[in-house]
Amino acid sequence: MTNAEVARVFTRIAVMLEMQGQNPFRVRAYREGARVIESLAEPVAAMAAEEGRIEALRGIGKDLAAKIRDIVTTGTTELYDELQKTIPAEVVALTELQGLGPKRVKTLLDTLGIRNRDDLEAAAKAGRLRELPGFGEKVEQNVLKALAVASRGSGRMLLAAAWPVAETLVAHLKAVHGVKQVEAAGSLRRRKESVGDLDIVVTGGSSEAVMEAFVTHAYVADVLGRGETKSSVRLGNGLQVDVRHVPAGAFGAALLYFTGSKEHNIELRKIALEQGMSLNEYALTKGDTVVAARTEADIYAALGLAWVPPELREMVGEIEQARDGMLPRLIEPGDLVADLHMHT
Repeated sequence: MTNAEVARVFTRIAVMLEMQGQNPFRVRAYREGARVIESLAEPVAAMAAEEGRIEALRGIGKDLAAKIRDIVTTGTTELYDELQKTIPAEVVALTELQGLGPKRVKTLLDTLGIRNRDDLEAAAKAGRLRELPGFGEKVEQNVLKALAVASRGSGRMLLAAAWPVAETLVAHLKAVHGVKQVEAAGSLRRRKESVGDLDIVVTGGSSEAVMEAFVTHAYVADVLGRGETKSSVRLGNGLQVDVRHVPAGAFGAALLYFTGSKEHNIELRKIALEQGMSLNEYALTKGDTVVAARTEADIYAALGLAWVPPELREMVGEIEQARDGMLPRLIEPGDLVADLHMHT
């Protein structure tokens, strides 16, 4: 099992214990255990196979260590099975929706008999949630939004969780001898709310050294494929990562292509064709001549466009703005002057 899967069992145990009104310290122990497992830099299954390694982790005592070994071996543990007899998995899954914690889900179960997402959606659309203590119309609307997001984002990882993983892998590949540039691409580079998988583009150094460093990283749980210029792995947290090694002269074209979005790239290729050129992941060409490929900015300029920040590449008018020199300035960390924090 992956780290994410083991951590999820612990998280669900914590949720069910809290719904039962169990000791808060016991609940916290499982939540902390889940956090520790999910943040591990190597597969927890491998660590569990070595005597004493799990117990050496902060916050993981003998009891939790034994349960971790049960989970990585059998996929479950006795406590988890016992709790599921009284609280169905579909009910527990409701707590994974934004804005719904164990207490609110228990209220929904006890008062409205809500046991799954279909029940919840029907009740919210019927206006029944707003009548419950501690809910109200705003919570009801937020629940409907959370259901819509969950439906769209199935099988994806939140940006906040994927970002530090990407940073670690990028730094690791930059350390390979001879490597000149490494960039994370895809939806992560576009700062989407969730990430389906991770794409990394590398240039410089030998492709063999890059791929060896990649597939042997401690985060890797399974090597899905290894080639001379592309390798794919699955990490301990379940995230799939693809690394592509490209020539320095084609780095910009590859980064542009693998950043996306698909719709943005299609429009760029259309513009290239209108100007008698061709654009792909290797270069912008005119006949047999390479017009631009080394940097994204060179390619945009050759197409008569200003460089478009990755966050805007969603076909929401950015092409026209880039052509007219009207792209908006993005908010940078230096623009922030304060962090407002408050409790109701």
